[in-house]
Amino acid sequence: MKDKIFQSLKQTFSSKYGVSDEVLQGYAESLATTGLINEDNLATVIQGQEAALKAFQGTLIEFEKRDGTIKRN
Repeated sequence: MKDKIFQSLKQTFSSKYGVSDEVLQGYAESLATTGLINEDNLATVIQGQEAALKAFQGTLIEFEKRDGTIKRN
């Protein structure tokens, strides 16, 4: 299920917010570990991650702009 979660996250948010595969893998692992994600609720769960991923990526970009200490690959 972790791979399905990752692929769904990547398809939904990678190009939209520029979130790295590494971050999406971490989210996928965390979600899969709950044991609560299944085919029936996958799309809803993925959409529920948007606010957190958008905020995370926005904060990362702000740090990069401010002092350049964080670099994306």
